[in-house]
Amino acid sequence: MSDFKKYLNKYVFNTVLPGSGQKLEFKPVTTGQMKDLLTHENEKNPARIEEILDDLINECVITKGFDVKDIYIQDRFFLLVEIRKYTKGTKYQFELKCPDCGSQSLQSVDLNKLKVKKLKGKKTKTIELNDDISVEMGYATRQNQIDAYNLLNLEDFSTGKQQADLGLVLTATQIISITTPDGTDKDATLEDKVYLLENIPPEQFEKIGEIRGEFGIDFSITIKCSHCKYGHTASIPTENFFF
Repeated sequence: MSDFKKYLNKYVFNTVLPGSGQKLEFKPVTTGQMKDLLTHENEKNPARIEEILDDLINECVITKGFDVKDIYIQDRFFLLVEIRKYTKGTKYQFELKCPDCGSQSLQSVDLNKLKVKKLKGKKTKTIELNDDISVEMGYATRQNQIDAYNLLNLEDFSTGKQQADLGLVLTATQIISITTPDGTDKDATLEDKVYLLENIPPEQFEKIGEIRGEFGIDFSITIKCSHCKYGHTASIPTENFFF
């Protein structure tokens, strides 16, 4: 009797993460995994949605020792796109609402044409906030994001205040050390790091924010409304990325 199981999902693909430069091997999403995703299609908690995607990524990546929590957030988005491309192809269609006339239109994008920027140079950056305080920053990992979610303990991030809180706490998780005339502190708690960010002027906080978006995949595309011909830049929605 033939053992057909050894011939299932045998194709393995390779990619290199734009941030860390790590080489990974992965397999496409299976029908069974897609069914599991469908059981969560009405999930509203963004933290839970991200956990579901974490499980999917970990199941697909076969590189020994890989854990999605260890990779940069930008690398995680890139990896999701790579897995999707080899699961359902490079063409991705989605509904988008025009910000000018409000009409819905079906948009299509070739995922292979999205711009990808590699991280160059060191994986950390020292930023001088003022004459007395400087911080060493790392790029945010998925674990940093989880820590931010846990500290806020929110089930929704739909309001401007909640999104601002999340952005501030996530930035705090990226602080590796704080240096003052008294020395360098590498053991500050997350709460202390949040306190630091909440008590500096906005222009100093913006210095830290400059390290975001230095690498990764660009999800922004130019859209032209078929009804009013209004042209604008939009971010590709990923809520139903695998459906």
